Amino acid sequence: MADIDSLRPHAPTALELLVRVLWIDGRIPTHQVDAVVALAEVLGESEAIARMIVRRQQERASVVPWAPGELDARTAGAIHAAAAWVVHVDGQPHANERLLLDQIAEALGLSDGDVSRLERLARNVAALPGGPRVCHAEALLYAALRFSGPAAQHAA
Repeated sequence: MADIDSLRPHAPTALELLVRVLWIDGRIPTHQVDAVVALAEVLGESEAIARMIVRRQQERASVVPWAPGELDARTAGAIHAAAAWVVHVDGQPHANERLLLDQIAEALGLSDGDVSRLERLARNVAALPGGPRVCHAEALLYAALRFSGPAAQHAA
């Protein structure tokens, strides 16, 4: 079974994307920052995330394209689920966030079925009580890895 350790080499790329999600609607709800910080902690990048957020704040006027590079299906699914979780934790998805999730899914090469399954997972984790927590981020990533890629048909 896929393990979160398999995501760690892709953590900087994933976190750059998640920081973009924070800014896409022109506001940064605390729950969304908490979600990104929790994901960074799970991925072993808790020190780097603050620098990324500050740098992105300074650059937010410029739109730099995000290029995921070559990712396996499980990693792509986990990154999309993480982005969807960040969008949904504040309970108020913005139209720009929806557009960004669609762009992310396309860039990652996810099917409509994958997107539907991963976003349902993200919404369910976002609805857990207590706001975004590290344990929620870890559960989301484990489940996304399980429900992505070739084994997804059997796991769902």
